[in-house]
Amino acid sequence: MNDEWLRQARTSETRVRIRRWSHRADFYFWVGLLAGVGGIAYVVWSVVTQRVGGPAFWGVIAGAVVLVLLCVGFGSHASGQLAEARYADGHLTAGWVTKVIEHTGGEGPDTYDLEVEAELPGAVTIRREIRGFYGSLSVGDRIEFRHNTVEPDDVDDVLYERAVRSAQGTHTGIARPSRQSFADARVSIGTVDDVVSYPAHPDDALPADYLLAVSVANSKAGTVRRRVYVSESQLRSTGPRFGRTIYLRHNTVDPDELDDAFFDGWAD
Repeated sequence: MNDEWLRQARTSETRVRIRRWSHRADFYFWVGLLAGVGGIAYVVWSVVTQRVGGPAFWGVIAGAVVLVLLCVGFGSHASGQLAEARYADGHLTAGWVTKVIEHTGGEGPDTYDLEVEAELPGAVTIRREIRGFYGSLSVGDRIEFRHNTVEPDDVDDVLYERAVRSAQGTHTGIARPSRQSFADARVSIGTVDDVVSYPAHPDDALPADYLLAVSVANSKAGTVRRRVYVSESQLRSTGPRFGRTIYLRHNTVDPDELDDAFFDGWAD
């Protein structure tokens, strides 16, 4: 099942991440399933043999329940990390929400199906669908998402990242790091692999924002990827507005900490 994802991955680091989180997700699924089936079988056996009750019975039931809950929690985390790994080498694009379908959750929270459109270079418009979304978004809101292909109607090729700007022009999802948080961080030179622009809404007087996808070569961790936010005022005033390399501060070399980065100037 992961063969297609491994084929789409462009780096060995991403393929390692996909395999690692896939194995962990499978492990927690099967352990949780066996614990649940084993617990049910134990209850049936206890009823048939009239051994219901007592410390041993309730101890086994409690252990099975705890194990199932732990597997659900860790399995959910592993599945989320697996989804991120599958799109780690994909395109990061900003698009507009064009349609919202609400599904009433009854006793649970409401969910939404979103249709998103984005314009790519070359006058290519892609359409994606995000199903089962939790949160409040409206038509016109601007979000960023990842996709591995540029097929216009490959609607399932999408991973939601975050909301960027509401239809009213206010920022809704960018948590900008402070310089104080990176005062003692290491400074590295990173290569700019991709630039995502977030133009202001037509009725918004705010300046545009930009997100840089950056890769940093590290002797111990290999290639470390980070995403760095820059504002209009941080672009170059003369020549090309974007450089090929930047100085960035980061506290760790953890490949999964994509937001562990702070822009510290252009390096070229």
